[in-house]
Amino acid sequence: MKRRSCGNIVLEDGSFHICATLTSGTIQSLKKDLHDLTINEPAVIEWRADYLKENLTEENIKVGLKLIRNSHSRTPLIFTLRKESEGGAWSLTEEELYRLRLSASETGLLDLMDIELSSLLTDNEKVFSYEPLIRSLKSRRKLLILSYHDFIGAPDQNTLIQMAQKMTEEGADITKIAVMVVGKEDMNLLKELSARLREESGVPHILIGMGELGSETRYNRKDFSSAVTYAYVGEKSAPGQLSITDLKKLL
Repeated sequence: MKRRSCGNIVLEDGSFHICATLTSGTIQSLKKDLHDLTINEPAVIEWRADYLKENLTEENIKVGLKLIRNSHSRTPLIFTLRKESEGGAWSLTEEELYRLRLSASETGLLDLMDIELSSLLTDNEKVFSYEPLIRSLKSRRKLLILSYHDFIGAPDQNTLIQMAQKMTEEGADITKIAVMVVGKEDMNLLKELSARLREESGVPHILIGMGELGSETRYNRKDFSSAVTYAYVGEKSAPGQLSITDLKKLL
């Protein structure tokens, strides 16, 4: 079944649930951002914990997750932690990434976790095996988003399909592909890719064209069919991301 239930919503191709991404730099600013968020009430919240930077500790992750859960108890929560090469805001080693992600998972306070596919396929795989983390998520009935980002351009369609297939093989409940759009041909590629993922993939997908030229992928229900679409609160977390107010209007 392609549908995935998550809290009070159902994630499926074309649902385009608005996810508000929090990029708070401190726990104090996270409190303010959560207060501001009550005005818009998104369907999903994503916390980009890497934006904490100097404040990024296991304890602060637990504090942040509790704050979000207490403030928006019924809104599905995605926990995302990225290193710089994945578009993250902080330089982290594979060991630090794994330790912090596992710590977040073990709180049981998140509903979904977004992990870059490359983390599962590194040369250090035997040292930092993600099997315990994935088991931890699944045992708590949490959903796993596996993602692929290319901030330079869009690989060919077959390469991206293979990426999505690998994500599914690795246990993804939702696949996510985000690539930079530099021309019309990239948009045509993404339209075809979305149709193929909708027809061929066994799980829901998220497809994002980054940059101003790709912003249409975030709201065009005719040509794209993402399960989730992202909007920023405060600071953008990806090129071409729209504010939650603008995205609601466009949808």
